[in-house]
Order: sequence, then C-alpha cells, then structure tokens
Amino acid sequence: MRAAMSVLARAGYPRVRAPHPLPGLPGSPERQSVEQAVLTAADPIAAAVARSATAATERWGGLLEHNDVLQEARLGLVLGVREWDPARGRLDAWLARRAYQTVTDAIRRAGRRQEEYLADRLEEAGDDERSLSEILADPHQDPEEATSPRRRLAAEIARQAHLAGRWAEEALDRLVETHEAGDEPAAQRFRRILAPVVAAAMAATIRANSAAAPRQRRRTAA
Repeated sequence: MRAAMSVLARAGYPRVRAPHPLPGLPGSPERQSVEQAVLTAADPIAAAVARSATAATERWGGLLEHNDVLQEARLGLVLGVREWDPARGRLDAWLARRAYQTVTDAIRRAGRRQEEYLADRLEEAGDDERSLSEILADPHQDPEEATSPRRRLAAEIARQAHLAGRWAEEALDRLVETHEAGDEPAAQRFRRILAPVVAAAMAATIRANSAAAPRQRRRTAA
C-alpha cells in the first residue's frame, strides 16, 4: 500500500472514479466506454510508475526500454479496472498497486532472461586458449581487443562489474567459482544478483557493435 500511495503522490493524485459493478457486459460498448474513461483519468499513474521503474534500472543500461515499461504499467491499469472491487480499497490506490505489480513482474522476467543469457554464455566456455571464466574474472581486459563476440561480451561483463563496485566483482568471482565447481543452484543465485550488470554489458556491446558496423562496411568497400 505504501508503494501505491507513493505512486499516487508522484502522479499528482489524479481523480479516478468508476461505478461498481461496471455497467454492461464485458466487451459491450457501455462497459468499454466506462473502462476507457477510467484508463484516461488514470494514465498519470502509469506514467509515474514507468518513470520510477525506468530510473531505477537505467543505471545498469536498463532491463527494459521506457516505452515498454509504460505499456506494462498501462496493462496493469487495464487489469486493475477489470478486477477492482470496493473491498480492495480506493480505486486509484488499487490501480497504482496493479500497475506497480505488472511492471515489477515484467522487470523480473527481463532479469531472468539476462540470467539465462549469461548461463548460456558460460556453457560455451572453453573453445579457445582462454576460457570465458578467465575473461569474466579479469575486469581490465579491453572489450575492443576481444577476438570474438562472445569474448567481447564477457570482457564487457567484467568491466561493468568492476564499474559497479566491490559487491558486483565479488558476485562475479563467486559465479565463476560455483559454475566451475558444478554448483548450479549457487551459480543461479549469483546470476540473479548480476542480472543488471549483464544487461548493462549487453547494451554496451550492442552499441559498440552497431558503431563498428559502418566502419567495417567502409573498410570493405575501400
């Protein structure tokens, strides 16, 4: 409830009202008209949730783009309107809570995708003279000097962990240790901790690759 009230404060306490039960049958023009009026009035709530969530994750390169977060928040409003009952409290507070929950779930799903991505990259280690685990443990390797996309990403993960601070470097060390020891439950915990670091590394690698592509095309043409 505290999070919902904080969202409402940031949204300027929009006046959101709706009859209960909602008129008409689900999908009927009458019901849709009322739902749309509520969603329009409550849109500042979605915007406030999206701003807060985006700011919380952008330090790490963002697990989701702002527009994606905003759409998730609006989806939460839609679900909230359809689920609302006066027994659940004020409509505006309920909608803020549902928008917050929907965005939080979306960020968690994005984080799990980053965990899975890192797990896949770790499984690919050992195909050259320097294993991926060794690269991950070295925060000072220049990603630009890496000889393959996989090694470049690994070097970027190490660099982002170094920038994030001691907690991330220690988590990365423990991830390497637990992975090499075959302790998958422990490795999974450290991948979860490092999900924002991986997201930042992926974003930086994609930006670097995008910037390098035109240069490569110019060299090829020459």
